[in-house]
Amino acid sequence: MARILQVMLVCLAACLSSTAQAQTEQQALFSQSDLDQMLAPVALYPDDLLSNVLAAATYPLEVVQADRYLKQNPGLQGNALADALNSQPWDASVKSLAQFPSVLAMMDDELSWTEQLGDAFLAQPTDVMDTVQGLRAKAAANGTLQSDTQELVQSQGDDTTIQPAQPDVVYVPYYDPVLVFGVWWWPSQPPVFWNPPPAYRPYNFGNVGSGGIAYGGRVTVNGAGFVRFRPNWGAHTISVRNPHRGNAGGTPWQHDPGHRLGVAYRTQPTVNRVVQQAGPSRPQQVAAQPVAVQPIHAAQPQFAPRTPQPETYRPLQAPMPVQPQRVEMPVPRPAAAPVQTEARPAPAPASVQHGEANRSEPNRNNDTHK
Repeated sequence: MARILQVMLVCLAACLSSTAQAQTEQQALFSQSDLDQMLAPVALYPDDLLSNVLAAATYPLEVVQADRYLKQNPGLQGNALADALNSQPWDASVKSLAQFPSVLAMMDDELSWTEQLGDAFLAQPTDVMDTVQGLRAKAAANGTLQSDTQELVQSQGDDTTIQPAQPDVVYVPYYDPVLVFGVWWWPSQPPVFWNPPPAYRPYNFGNVGSGGIAYGGRVTVNGAGFVRFRPNWGAHTISVRNPHRGNAGGTPWQHDPGHRLGVAYRTQPTVNRVVQQAGPSRPQQVAAQPVAVQPIHAAQPQFAPRTPQPETYRPLQAPMPVQPQRVEMPVPRPAAAPVQTEARPAPAPASVQHGEANRSEPNRNNDTHK
């Protein structure tokens, strides 16, 4: 009997352990609200630029280094920039993204969003690609995603593709993700809206306030060192094509942990990884190795909102009451009124008093005294 009870306890403990592990793995996945929140700012990018952003987001520290390098060398452009980047140890996705300094600046400013976007693509590439298509369908239904002089929007089966209207010329779109897809359906998780500085802001940036799309300046992407990243919607992944290296058809993109520079993975990568081997042999594609999993609760926002949380505010303390004090103010005395004196007539001369005036008058009638 004791033996049977012991076996039952062991089986029960194993079942509980398996259930707890399954719950932990389920919590480690990004929810649909998290994916919508993270991908909304870039879902309407052209296909090649979007793929480049997804690949570069898996190397957040190199993105920061590339953005700082461009800000320190603002005069480098085109082939001169590609030649200068050859000496940098960054991944090809980061070097190619350097052709779009405004995008690098956004990824550096919103570093928490960049890091989690890369983690989502590493852990759930299928969900990421499907979320992009779902967001594009909402924008098309809202009337904001359509072909124009900068982009060519086409439907290929159930997928919506966005290609440059002119080959090898890419325009970076700017839009408010809360407005461009219609009414945002996750009010507790608003997406990131990056307000570009004046150096990157297009002249018609005001269109985004009404739910429209504004485009930056044209960027030519046919440089000698440019590596093109392109989505493979059917396989839910991206491919890499560099015509200067002879792989015009493209090869599957592989994540290189060496370019993470020690940044921990929040979830276990499910995409292909490149393992560096000792010696001159080329890296080979291997299955993903177990990585320490840091649970991410799907019910909570996956990056800090742009506005401060209410609990960060501290109530202001009421000021101490001020006791009134009596102040003796001197009362000015009125000035003394001036003394009014009446003007008196001057006294008559003594010679004219008591009728003596007639005596001094000459006898005008020639009368003689008798």
